Amino acid sequence: MVPQNIGLPIINTLNKGNPQKVAEAVVTTPHLVKLNGNEFMLLWTETVSVIEENKPVKSIVQKSILLNGNGEPISGIYSFDKPLSDCKPLVVNGNVTWYYTNKSEPVFCTLNPDDVRKQPK
Repeated sequence: MVPQNIGLPIINTLNKGNPQKVAEAVVTTPHLVKLNGNEFMLLWTETVSVIEENKPVKSIVQKSILLNGNGEPISGIYSFDKPLSDCKPLVVNGNVTWYYTNKSEPVFCTLNPDDVRKQPK
């Protein structure tokens, strides 16, 4: 179960200490991965367009957060630079693992849940 208000912390972090105006924020490629009996990792791609000097500037970043079994955040939002794909991530040796393709070649990525766990709420 993903809490319905999960978008709220995402949008709030976009504007935290940032005087730019967010023209658009789009979340894509969400994945919910079960880490253990009562812990999940939610991963997503966030595309944000902001207005800088009266021109739209687009940025793309991948993010994740840890959730308990009730869908409540137990970590802060963690940003990383490895692209997500439609490939469902799996837990392998305690790490969340997935792949994307680069010129038809698979590129494997891992994310350690402990790195996400260190993010303050």
